[in-house]
Amino acid sequence: MKQTVAAVLLSVVVFAAGCATTAPTAKDPFTTLPQQYSQFDMKLAWETKVSDDGVLVSGVIRSTRWLFAEGLTVWVSVVGPDGKVAASDGALIAPSVLNLGDQGSFDILLPVRPQPGSHLTFIYRYNGVDDIEGSAFWIQSFDAKL
Repeated sequence: MKQTVAAVLLSVVVFAAGCATTAPTAKDPFTTLPQQYSQFDMKLAWETKVSDDGVLVSGVIRSTRWLFAEGLTVWVSVVGPDGKVAASDGALIAPSVLNLGDQGSFDILLPVRPQPGSHLTFIYRYNGVDDIEGSAFWIQSFDAKL
């Protein structure tokens, strides 16, 4: 009788463990977003959608260099084939202090219909702080396909 009860209890535990689920893990945007940029200090990944409202740039930025980065902002401009800025806007990244390895997100809507041959110009800036070099104000820019 004791063996039967033990076998039933063991079966219940095994069955319950087999039915256990874990919370789904969030996908890494650096493997899912179509466009990416990487520099010594930050990594960015984003997607661009053009609609009647304009150009929406949605993405993430990850700190890869500093112990923490504060006051991080990302600016995006639509630059026409003539080299003139058609629209520009920026976003303050939250959280306001981005620790090493952490990431923040941004959504920037540029209310313009881009001309064929236009591209995006990104600018990000922040104050980086670590325990070796102290702190430094940094600005970086790059161009990307639209």
